[in-house]
Amino acid sequence: MLVLHGSSHTGESGFQLGEAVMWRAVVCGVMIFCGVVGSQSTVQAHGALALGIPADIGQSGVAVGYAANSPTPERAMERAMARCRDEKNAPADTRALCKVYARFSHRCFAIALDPENGTPGFGWAVEATLEVARANAVGECRRVSSEDRKPHCNVAAEYCDESP
Repeated sequence: MLVLHGSSHTGESGFQLGEAVMWRAVVCGVMIFCGVVGSQSTVQAHGALALGIPADIGQSGVAVGYAANSPTPERAMERAMARCRDEKNAPADTRALCKVYARFSHRCFAIALDPENGTPGFGWAVEATLEVARANAVGECRRVSSEDRKPHCNVAAEYCDESP
């Protein structure tokens, strides 16, 4: 189940997190995509997380692509990369940096960010439980944030693969 800003959704869709802003359009407009294999029965489901992370996230934002419940690890990586490169709110230079950072199966994923424009607060995690994924994503966001912005790091998206 993918949860964004207090709502939940399963299926194949795109989600926008936060507000689009002038020069930090992506961090405040991160797209998370869930791909579900429709009528196919999968004994083993696979997921992947692709990110485009520039040197200055505060200025250039990040691009995120995610795939879940794919029939093979290769298909999950392909889908995550395609979605990362298609991130509509990311500058072309940020999208060009997309690469697969994690492959997983039957695990939970979380993204945390500081919603303030121009701040570097961003973190992600893939873990065995949602609680640990949330804590680690927020922890990473706080690690890269200034002292006064650390309290503003919050989970912006989360997903647990609940496939068989």
